[in-house]
Amino acid sequence: GRLFNDAAFGNLIDWQLRATPKVFIDTRFHVYDAKVMGDYHTILECLPGWQSVLDAYIVDWVFVKPDSKLGQALLRNSAWETRYQDDTAAIISRKMATPH
Repeated sequence: GRLFNDAAFGNLIDWQLRATPKVFIDTRFHVYDAKVMGDYHTILECLPGWQSVLDAYIVDWVFVKPDSKLGQALLRNSAWETRYQDDTAAIISRKMATPH
């Protein structure tokens, strides 16, 4: 699935993983256009409309700091499942709809 990540974790993913998932953003902010930067800020800070913006990118996975506004919102959201969490990072996935 598609990933939304904290910019610092984008660097980590690019650096450490061999089969790198495509990151949403990393700290090379100058390579991203204003829309992506605005959307990143809207989602990460849970600004009005953040859920719609996240859905528009068809995000299935989130890799953020657990104390971030987005981390806190998704860790409490029953539509999302915590896959990993420690004091530094949380990996959260969207629960798949069960087929009828």
